[in-house]
Amino acid sequence: MGEIVELLQMTTCACAVGMATAEGIRAVFRKFVKSRPGVANSIQDYLSDFVNTALSAFILVVCTFEKALTLWGDFRMTFFIFTFFLCIFFFFVFSSYAPSPCQPLEDHWHKISQSSANLVNQGSIKKSSPSLLTRFRLPVSTYVQHGFSTILGLGVGLVAGTQWLKFFWDGFMTSHHMTQLPVLDQCLDCLNTSLFMGILIEASVTFFYLFFFAFVETRIPSQEVGKESLRRKLFKNSLKSIAVVLGTYLFMDITGSFANPFLAYVLQRNCLNDVTSAFNFTIVYVIGPFLGTAAYMFWRGSKKEAKYSV
Repeated sequence: MGEIVELLQMTTCACAVGMATAEGIRAVFRKFVKSRPGVANSIQDYLSDFVNTALSAFILVVCTFEKALTLWGDFRMTFFIFTFFLCIFFFFVFSSYAPSPCQPLEDHWHKISQSSANLVNQGSIKKSSPSLLTRFRLPVSTYVQHGFSTILGLGVGLVAGTQWLKFFWDGFMTSHHMTQLPVLDQCLDCLNTSLFMGILIEASVTFFYLFFFAFVETRIPSQEVGKESLRRKLFKNSLKSIAVVLGTYLFMDITGSFANPFLAYVLQRNCLNDVTSAFNFTIVYVIGPFLGTAAYMFWRGSKKEAKYSV
């Protein structure tokens, strides 16, 4: 009992210090950007996406490994409780800059889908159907154009987060931290099923999360437009966190239930040493969440069209 209490105290403090550091830098950055009106808006947007995503990624990396210590120490129930409270905080902090490469797809879905639709329309006018490669290339290039700064920020956040952990785990934390220090550079393979089931689970979990989060937001609206009490936000985030814990509990031992290519890469990056492992990872943990996100956006768009057509 004393071991788990000590570990919880240290991991909670470590998460809090990492969060406070990142949020302090974020506050200073926002103040700096606001004081530079001479910078073009497009540059400000890209810079803001990059810095804020990097800070969010840093927080996610630090807290994910700190939380995982309870799981590696065979304190499974503590892991899920820790996940619940961390997710509540994450929903507050990541509301605008989620550390996921799927976020640009969700944010710029209209532009990405419209680029493909315009291509098809142009082909019908010219009476020549565009090739499958061309149909695929244009939406991807549109995604890269709008998501490049986000992806770059994820990379910087990953490097900063892992270096932070190596520094503090090596002599500044508990003996359990020092024992698990090699884990930061080890392969943590989470796929324990077939590729088909893996991509199905990751896509379905991603779709479920997006659907449930939107359901909570629409069913529990703000009392006043543009204003929302802290208590109401806390209640919403608690409901969302329960959904995340449920998904993690059901599928953690099968795929990891990441629903986020970045988070999956953080834990499994040292496993991608050959073409086969990289291919399997891409199919399950990259294509799966992207398919889930795209399916949700298609469903949401068709629902809106049906509503307006009535």
